[in-house]
Amino acid sequence: MAFILINFIKKLILLLNQYSIKMKRLSFILLTLIFLVNLYAQETTIILLNYSKIENRVAKSNEEIKNPKKNIKYSTWVKRGEVMQDVYRIDLEQIYDGMPTQELKLFYKEPLKQSQEERDGKNYLVYEYERMKYYFLSSLHPTIRSD
Repeated sequence: MAFILINFIKKLILLLNQYSIKMKRLSFILLTLIFLVNLYAQETTIILLNYSKIENRVAKSNEEIKNPKKNIKYSTWVKRGEVMQDVYRIDLEQIYDGMPTQELKLFYKEPLKQSQEERDGKNYLVYEYERMKYYFLSSLHPTIRSD
């Protein structure tokens, strides 16, 4: 990718030389642009599980539903639905199929309880946390179930 970008810049500079544009200013702008692109390419986002934030949103939604003026509004119920979807997804945000147990422990720390279960004729390693149970086949492929 860097090779393609360098060739593109060389061709652009050759083209601009033909039209006699101030090269110092243009070079500075191009280098700044490349620097900014690389800066954003290195950025990674880590979403930390923030239960208190979602609990506050649920409490606010409950208050809005109790208010007779607000509970008849369409937007109140749309917001309520979005909050409830966030409640459902909060423990599933970091999870993906094939996730190793070590990576799960990075986000959730050590499980409260670890056990073996047999379901549908298959052995599962079960990690129990405060809000969820995570089921792993052969400690490699998680199957998420909420009991």
